[in-house]
Amino acid sequence: MKNKRFNRNIFGDLSTQRQAQKALPILVSYAQRGETITLQELAAEIAPDLTHFNWSMRWTLAWTQTTLYELERSDNWNFGEIPCMTAIIVDSHETPTTRMDMDTRIDPNTPLSWRAYKTNHVLPVFEYPYWEQVMDFVIGRLR
Repeated sequence: MKNKRFNRNIFGDLSTQRQAQKALPILVSYAQRGETITLQELAAEIAPDLTHFNWSMRWTLAWTQTTLYELERSDNWNFGEIPCMTAIIVDSHETPTTRMDMDTRIDPNTPLSWRAYKTNHVLPVFEYPYWEQVMDFVIGRLR
């Protein structure tokens, strides 16, 4: 799965953009440790009083994907394709979120096994060696 471009990135003042600004360093730390995080855990960390959970988190993750999409296509980026970080966000232990499951299916009627999902989508996030460079770029833009 690749990062996608949506209509916004994390550089703005919308509540979902501010949530994405908080989410990215958390996701990077999980990626560097080789751990998944549940959507509930992430939401509790970035927006504990969230009232429109599904709507808010959907856009928070979309803005994160857009930011990574734009970064890997910028002229200054020399660290290759950035894996889709949102793949490490799961519903529960060894269960991808419904959205990630739907986005990664080869056959729309058959979900991927956890093993296939982990191998094809989670492990590339864990193995990506340039998360520090991603954070340097994002933090530089947020200042």
